[in-house]
Amino acid sequence: MDGAAGAMAKGAGRQLGAVVTGREGALWRVRVHDRQPLARRGRGCLVQPEPGDLVLLLAAGAEPWPIVAVLERSSGASTRLVAEGDVELRVGGRLALHAACGMSVASGRDCAVLAPRLRLQAAEAVAQAGGLSLVAERARFELGQLLVRAARSESRVGRVLARLGQALRRVAETDRVRAREIDAGARETLAVRGRATVLRGEKSATVHGGQIHCG
Repeated sequence: MDGAAGAMAKGAGRQLGAVVTGREGALWRVRVHDRQPLARRGRGCLVQPEPGDLVLLLAAGAEPWPIVAVLERSSGASTRLVAEGDVELRVGGRLALHAACGMSVASGRDCAVLAPRLRLQAAEAVAQAGGLSLVAERARFELGQLLVRAARSESRVGRVLARLGQALRRVAETDRVRAREIDAGARETLAVRGRATVLRGEKSATVHGGQIHCG
């Protein structure tokens, strides 16, 4: 080995196998032969070391030496990927995440999803929020059954068009309609029933029919 190559090898240090014995703040205590020096997690080591792990240590420069990788884990601790600061993942193709036993996403601040098209598919979906705002130019819902429970409902719509096969509405107390003009029509029968029924017109009241029965 020439002098330049030897200097490079000496500056690069040597790789050692070590066992993590514990954690002290942001550092880890490792066992290397008969020594137990402190080590730090290297920038490229994303797996969080745990006690009992067999790690690869780079002995270069002053201690604490960096942990390059976690090689084996004998305990049943879960694998944690940890990075300091912001992380950005870029792929040139498609990114797929698969989990056999569930998946959760938690964020201390806003969470945003930007895509030309968003598709959600689940056997059952539950959404819970303190406030919910939906803004869209068009909305389409196809439901087998719709159940809405609310303490109060208020709608402000420029125009409502409903095509119903059958409609049934039950109001426990008062049902009031305020409009400039009301036009109600039925092809067969229009029935208005009540223990007391009042029809009143301020100017006139007109009843037309082929037969009119009163009594």
